[in-house]
Amino acid sequence: MHPKGFTADPSSGVDHPGTFRGVGEKAAYLADLGITAVELLPVHEKPLDGGYWGYNNLSFFAPEHTYSSKPEADEVLDEFKWMVDQLHQQGIEVWIDVVYNHTGEGGLWRERIYQDDTSLDPGTDAAWYNYDPHETAGIYSYRGLDNAAWYALDDDGLTYWNNTGVGNQTRPNFTPSRRVIQDSLHFYVEELHVDGFRFDLAPVLGEVDGDFNNWADPASTVLQDIVDDPVLVENDVRVVAEPWSAGGWYNPVLG
Repeated sequence: MHPKGFTADPSSGVDHPGTFRGVGEKAAYLADLGITAVELLPVHEKPLDGGYWGYNNLSFFAPEHTYSSKPEADEVLDEFKWMVDQLHQQGIEVWIDVVYNHTGEGGLWRERIYQDDTSLDPGTDAAWYNYDPHETAGIYSYRGLDNAAWYALDDDGLTYWNNTGVGNQTRPNFTPSRRVIQDSLHFYVEELHVDGFRFDLAPVLGEVDGDFNNWADPASTVLQDIVDDPVLVENDVRVVAEPWSAGGWYNPVLG
């Protein structure tokens, strides 16, 4: 369910269309349909060019303010919690789609595309082309703090790995990202009372840090941290994995 699109049309009949509150207003309707859980597309803050579906996130703690009837930070959090409470009162669990494999920080990768066209680069069958000059690279948060610590960089220290299919790939098994993932999950469970998570491109969370073409034993990665996390276990949190990535997936027999 898109947290904005679900009630954006006037036919939804809610008082606050296109918002978290609008979703909460439809709780009884969803229960009447026999629904016992809703999975919301990404709810985290995104940039203006982050796309309608919301998969380019800037913060893993702040709900997207354009999905709220009131844009103030504290109001957004209160409205999100109100929505969850309304759904819980109808016996409906709330799961959210989380995207820890890349961010929406702009620049460099945004227009880096693969062209199978020899006319663009004589002498090659295919090549990567980057239409963003370095001067236009957007710096919102993680990249401005420490580009190499947060993102999976090529050997040139400039371009990015692309096992996500969008290029701006994080390092989920390096200390900063690994810690942020756990803290973000705790925040949404303990403070916002979310019941489950769907992990976008979960195989990226199982990659060997620094060797992003290979997968580690899942027991040594943040995937195992998530499964064993005491906060998630205590709250019986649902865990759903999208089982593929652009770089493939881990096979316990073949590697």
